Amino acid sequence: MSVYATIKRVIFNDEDYYVLKTDVGVVVIEYDKPIKKGDSFVFEGEYVDHPIYGEQFKAAFGERYEKVRKLRPSESAARSAFNKYI
Repeated sequence: MSVYATIKRVIFNDEDYYVLKTDVGVVVIEYDKPIKKGDSFVFEGEYVDHPIYGEQFKAAFGERYEKVRKLRPSESAARSAFNKYI
């Protein structure tokens, strides 16, 4: 199962093990690069019910991705006018 998530807070980090609060819930992953608030990821894994901490997504794999930002109408019009100009 794939989950797209943005990191809200790093709850716990021990070398390459992370517990993350995201916009879709808690994600647990082993990841060898730094993760920080605001990063966006696609995680592969499954939901598990931890006996103490409850439901969390246990990710077997995670990869950063850039969120696509939609232009506001005024930005779109300005960009269009600029492109016509050049």
